[in-house]
Amino acid sequence: MKKFLIFFAFIACSLLAANTSKVALPKDNDMVLVCCSEKAYAYHDHYCTGLNKCEAEVKKVSAKVAVNTYKRKPCKFCYKIQK
Repeated sequence: MKKFLIFFAFIACSLLAANTSKVALPKDNDMVLVCCSEKAYAYHDHYCTGLNKCEAEVKKVSAKVAVNTYKRKPCKFCYKIQK
């Protein structure tokens, strides 16, 4: 029974580690998408679940502009961010 529990814990940890892989964040000059709504808070690399909810204009800007001008953070759908 003890061997089974150790084996199960090993498999569970392996699966969790495999599902939490990070996606590289864009460089300053890489182009990203931003929703121009006042409620928007993220930048995106494609039309994901979050960006599809945007009811305002969507602009393509550099990641640097998205962060510095629009005060956006990486989208949790586009960029799998670990907290």
